[in-house]
Amino acid sequence: MYEEDITEFEIPEHIERIEDSAFEYCDKLTKITIPYNVDEIGNFVFSNCFNIVKLKIDNPFLKCGIGAFEKFYSIIEFGGTYKEWEQFKERNALIDYIETNRLICVDKVVA
Repeated sequence: MYEEDITEFEIPEHIERIEDSAFEYCDKLTKITIPYNVDEIGNFVFSNCFNIVKLKIDNPFLKCGIGAFEKFYSIIEFGGTYKEWEQFKERNALIDYIETNRLICVDKVVA
């Protein structure tokens, strides 16, 4: 699924996995919502999506592939606690790949 002109996207409720590179290089994409029903996203799904300003992840147990958020910097709204966020990053080896200028968890906001 490579759509150059897409700017906002909410993953449909019936989707459980987002395939590899699904949104890679979608440089006009600014907002993405990953609902709770998504259990896994593949490799490089949002890699090089430089213009995303808001990412919403409802499932704190989401499994992320290699480079899923490579070169990614945005506001992140996370559907779990701050402790779950730290576990999420560690479990998915995202510590060096995902950065945020504002993290919103259910129990804490980090600016």
